[in-house]
Amino acid sequence: MQMTMYSTARNSTLRALANLDTILDKAVASAEARKFDPQVFLGARLAPDMFPLTRQVQVACDFGKSIPSRLAGVDVPAYDDSEQTFAELQARVARTLAFIDGIDPAGFDGSEDRPILLRPGTPKERSIGGQAYLLNYGLPQFFFHVTTAYALLRHNGIVNNARLWAHRVAIPDDASWLLANPLFHTGGSVMGVLGALDRRAKLVLMPAFDPGRFLELIEQARAARDALALATLLQRKGAICAALAAPEQSWSEAPECASSCLLEREAVALVA
Repeated sequence: MQMTMYSTARNSTLRALANLDTILDKAVASAEARKFDPQVFLGARLAPDMFPLTRQVQVACDFGKSIPSRLAGVDVPAYDDSEQTFAELQARVARTLAFIDGIDPAGFDGSEDRPILLRPGTPKERSIGGQAYLLNYGLPQFFFHVTTAYALLRHNGIVNNARLWAHRVAIPDDASWLLANPLFHTGGSVMGVLGALDRRAKLVLMPAFDPGRFLELIEQARAARDALALATLLQRKGAICAALAAPEQSWSEAPECASSCLLEREAVALVA
């Protein structure tokens, strides 16, 4: 699907804010499980001169609504920044999601070159084109505050990436799967090793990624259910398709084929 100003602005903000809402749910659940008031988290900061969690969520919502509004040429809705509880913050997120989802796609026509005025009435006032605003200003600011909200809660022991990932992709308990990622990579160390430990999976490491060997393992026995590899590895389309003895256009079938893998006999110990 071709990327457009509308799809980039809309999909990026909707997905990230929906994830933020889920993370806030997990914060409340974590506090309740550990038997303390979730409100404690709202004042948490990563550094003394940074915004607390409440303000990070508010600003994330502000950019979430202002980015598509400015590009579509509609008024940015005003919020009063009065949230003091998780429920109120999540209501703000929900309100922002509904607003973004309701913006008319037609308003984005020609927005690549639409002038966007930043910080009007201040010494830092300036005007930039819509595409530069979206990619170089709006989305970086938006993701900074979403990520910082996540980091605040992660720092306080809320979110476990390995566990979330393993549950989200439905890795079953006692699965066997092949890991082609290098262990210095987050995908290898966090999702691969820690995810396998969380699910009590049998983990086998390839000593090095080789497209032919990767697919050979799938065909040999299908003892394992899943494979994990970096996108940059799997994007070696020519090598993968050559290994499959298939034309280039059949690459779309390769990830499906790679959904089950075999144990690597030449590699590493099992993680039980």
